[in-house]
Amino acid sequence: MLSIDEDTALSAVAAAPGPSMAEPSLLEESTFSRLGTASNLNADLSQLRRLSMSPPSFKELHRWGAPGLLDVMIHRLSHIPDELPLEDVSPAEEPLISELRKRLLAALKYSSPPAGWRSQHFTRRRLLAYIRSRNGDLDKALERAVECVQYLDGAVELARKYEAAPANFRKLADTHTHGGQYGRDKRGASVGYMQFTKNDHPGLANQTSFDFFVAFHWYETIFFWDTLNTESKAVAKALNGRLLVVDVSGISLGKIKSAMSLGQKQQAQWPSKEHPMPEGYNRTIVCNVPWVAAQFWGTAKRFFPKRDTDRVRLFTTGESAAFQKELLKWVEIDQVPPEFGGTSTEPWAYGDASYCPSLHWKDNPLDELTESKLKRASIRATEVAERSVSKTKEVASAAGHK
Repeated sequence: MLSIDEDTALSAVAAAPGPSMAEPSLLEESTFSRLGTASNLNADLSQLRRLSMSPPSFKELHRWGAPGLLDVMIHRLSHIPDELPLEDVSPAEEPLISELRKRLLAALKYSSPPAGWRSQHFTRRRLLAYIRSRNGDLDKALERAVECVQYLDGAVELARKYEAAPANFRKLADTHTHGGQYGRDKRGASVGYMQFTKNDHPGLANQTSFDFFVAFHWYETIFFWDTLNTESKAVAKALNGRLLVVDVSGISLGKIKSAMSLGQKQQAQWPSKEHPMPEGYNRTIVCNVPWVAAQFWGTAKRFFPKRDTDRVRLFTTGESAAFQKELLKWVEIDQVPPEFGGTSTEPWAYGDASYCPSLHWKDNPLDELTESKLKRASIRATEVAERSVSKTKEVASAAGHK
């Protein structure tokens, strides 16, 4: 089922109608085949810019939702080249990878790594992910690997349900999802961005079904790992995860509760209630965090593994400059979406085109570089005026009580 002819599949996907672009011929069969097999990702982006075209969005570039794409992604994930050097493996982890592979082969009764979909579990990067997810404990890493192998055997069929779903369901998934991969960090990996308050997966599950939401999640997950593999080939290094940037402006208790309820229902299906493809994100930056939530995190993080909490940085609504400084340690300004204070011209392909107003206040050191300065200045003036009116009412009310 998973052994398909790559050239045939790539040709079919490239020829199939995908998301609209200014010049579809640039993503004809030969171009898409190169993206899938030769990793000329940066070269194709350069070609688009040389022709004075708007660059494609991440989803357009990688043909999100194109008929037959799932089979192509499955094929590529079933044939991951394992010779690429691991990005940040330590000398102490190298022997653990070899030992875990040996133990996993024995546990699954293989004499050598299998071909096909299960082969990905025996790649050095995936084995390292299992080891890190259990803090270097090989016994626990083996237990984790076995349960993930068995669970992921069914993930492909779940993703197929998304591909076969009605078009209006898939459209709802697009409009309810305000986040995804975008641009490149300094390592060459795309970055995950999310506008948490606008992201409405609970609403998506309610308007469609929980089963469809699960199918969408698995299509999205396979897309996530397939594109990371493409980026790894482009930089000749097995990239260990991506950076995640989350804006939580306007967050409410109701929003948190609905997201947690859906998340817990989803986690209940996973082995050990953990995502079976671990270490997808290696660092998380959260901006516009309410002060109370930041204080709560300062206490709560003591109950989580230090390796995990060390990878999370929180910035309150008054720390936009510090947030931008941290973000620019990992990503160049021209690779950051305007929605998060950057100058990239890559289209934002998630939800709508709104952005985070509090990131564009006058104290933002990047404000002079952004293209929508007048619009943001107008919004800032409105916000300042609203606060001024509120303050005036407070003063008047206080005077009236004297």
